[in-house]
This record gives sequence, structure tokens and C-alpha cells, in this order.
Amino acid sequence: MRALAAQIEQRLSTDLGIRISKQARIEPGQPHNNRLLHVWSDDGRDVVVKVYFQDDRHRLDREFSAIAYLRGRGFAEVPTALLRDDEYGFAVYSFEPGETRVGAKLGVHDVEGVAEFAARLHHIHPGEPGAHFRKSVPATFSFADQVAGIRHRLAQFTELRMTPAVPAQVRELRREVDVIGGIEQLIGTVLAGADDCPVPPETWSLASGDLAPHNVLFGEQGSIRVLDLEYSG
Repeated sequence: MRALAAQIEQRLSTDLGIRISKQARIEPGQPHNNRLLHVWSDDGRDVVVKVYFQDDRHRLDREFSAIAYLRGRGFAEVPTALLRDDEYGFAVYSFEPGETRVGAKLGVHDVEGVAEFAARLHHIHPGEPGAHFRKSVPATFSFADQVAGIRHRLAQFTELRMTPAVPAQVRELRREVDVIGGIEQLIGTVLAGADDCPVPPETWSLASGDLAPHNVLFGEQGSIRVLDLEYSG
């Protein structure tokens, strides 16, 4: 831990000219795979230091590469990637103000902003300059893969709603709506008569991997910032 802290301090100073005057954990009481630090410089600047959980998913490389690429393509919906340190497993990004919102508090403009961001990602295909990404963690490359992935999520939802600690909103949703039956009906309608075949590589598109309200900051002026691209590809 001391070596990591020393490396962070050194890289901030050497690469960004930031001399740390204050730092604080971001959402210390919330469960996160990674450690997030809000760091202030003595000249008034502030950044986010993200120390990544180490596993086989290449979280740092996925997220930093995607954010740097998207910023270069003019995407204002992601933070600015400032530096990465692969040896110690951390990266530094611009601090972005805003708040996360649960589904019930999302307005039409909020949803449209997130949908527009996702749609723009789908115009980024392999072979474009700089678009060299790993396959995303939940990637699917055929109709069968997509349906299997959806049903896996539904099975997780079913398992979750049976646990005593399930949030009240989930129990209420399950009583009011036949979520599983409704989605299965949609699958049947959309894929009626369709033949399953692999998706040609030239039509693959970039995906964030985990685009959900808890990973989006909504600003006062209607802006959004998508924060979590660890599973992107």
C-alpha cells in the first residue's frame, strides 16, 4: 500500500504537475470492485485516481483505452483519460460533477441522452483508425449468444428475488410485472423466423459493457458522463 501511494504521488507530480493537498475516498461505504480517490492539487485542480481490481478481465486497459479513444473521437460523455500506470494498476481521470439517478428519477431527456451515447458507439467498427479493442466481457456474436446472455441475466434476477435481502423495489416489480414472461415474449416476437448465424466481424461495434444508470452521472444542464467502461470492447 505504501509503495502504491508513493507511486501515485510521484506520477501525479511528474506527469500532471499535481501536488496532492487533499484526498478522499469516493463513496467509501458503497461496494466497489475498485478503489476510487478524489484528489485535489495545491493549485486548485482535482482528479480521480482509480486503483483497479486485479483479475483476468484487463479492467484498466479496457477502460483507459476506450475512454482515450472516445475522447479523441469527440465524445464528451466520458471523462478525460490523463495517465495510466500498468505496473501498479491505476489510472487518473478528470473529475466529473453530477449525480447518479435510479430509474424512477430518470426523465425522458436523461434516457434519450444515454440511448444516443449507446447508438453512437454502434457506429464504431473494427478496422477504423485506433479502434483496437479486446472483445467486451459480455460480448455476443450471434442471435443464440444474445438470447443465452439474456436468459442468464433473467436467471440471476430470479435467484436474486428469492433472497431475503432483495430490495423492496424488486419484490414490487415482480408482483406488478411478469418480467421474465414479457422478455421471453419479446424474444419470440423479434426472432420469429430468423436464422441464427454468426455476426460478421466487419459489423461488430463498440459496446460499453455495463451501461446502466448507476454508471452514469447526470449533470444539471442535461449533460451525462459515462463512468464505467471496464467491460467495454
